Amino acid sequence: MRIIKNFSLAVWVLFAIGCCVKQVGPDTNYHLDTKEGNNSNTGLSKKQAWKSQNKANALQLKAGDSLLLRCGTVKRKSEINTHGNADCRIVVDAYEHLRL
Repeated sequence: MRIIKNFSLAVWVLFAIGCCVKQVGPDTNYHLDTKEGNNSNTGLSKKQAWKSQNKANALQLKAGDSLLLRCGTVKRKSEINTHGNADCRIVVDAYEHLRL
């Protein structure tokens, strides 16, 4: 009988913890290439990069997401909507760095 009570308590504790943990979807990497991208692309890979900075500006980036800009293609300032936090940041970085 004691084993059943302990098992029941363990199930309730795990259920309570599961209810309190925020479910976070997979992190998403978005790509922007203003020279060779295409706005009808998904933006989810280098080969499917968007062309317009407006596509990136319209994103609602969440904690863990990345916005990757092809090096040398972005020329103007952008306002990006973000919802990151200190524990799970949003990354804005470059890809295909220029070779000197």
